[in-house]
Amino acid sequence: MFGRRSRRNGRDQFLEKGEKAMEQQKMVKVAVEVRNGTARFRVAVRAESIRRALSVVGKRYPHSEVRVSFPIDPEGFFVEAPERVAA
Repeated sequence: MFGRRSRRNGRDQFLEKGEKAMEQQKMVKVAVEVRNGTARFRVAVRAESIRRALSVVGKRYPHSEVRVSFPIDPEGFFVEAPERVAA
């Protein structure tokens, strides 16, 4: 068996390549509306959950109201990995 050692449920297991890929966390992509007074705009967010997406945007815009923009696009809701952003 190839792979790295992992502890799950108190037992040592070897994870094969396919299991490593399945171990990657799924992400969601949602549009979040940000409101501050009369200003209103939307941002696209990738996060572990909708709740986490709202938390991230809320921390970025602390004096604004944030909420999920509906309807959610079912085709692009689940994504594999977060996008890389150049700093």
